Amino acid sequence: MTWRRHFTKTAAPLVIAAILYAGLWFVTHRFGVPQVRSIAVEALHVPPSYADVSDGRTATGAVYYCSSRAYAPFLVRADYGWHGGPLYGDGGSALYLWFCGRGFRIRELEHWAE
Repeated sequence: MTWRRHFTKTAAPLVIAAILYAGLWFVTHRFGVPQVRSIAVEALHVPPSYADVSDGRTATGAVYYCSSRAYAPFLVRADYGWHGGPLYGDGGSALYLWFCGRGFRIRELEHWAE
């Protein structure tokens, strides 16, 4: 068996596995991240009067934020919090398992309260 044939036979499954892994990660990024963000914001129970500053804009008064990112296929981290005034707020980070449109909180990474 030549070196080239041996390399092609052993490398093909690795290339296919890498493409599959990257594809699943992209699907999680594209669809899972926004869905998990919605789940995390809903869990905050933020009143409608609070302003969303997740996109980086500034606001005065009561605000909330939530950002999420895909750590791996089907694994999403959400960082969230709200501030209602000086020394009045809550937030943290959590890992979510996302699969086919459903998100499940699997671990709280950190929590803070003012």
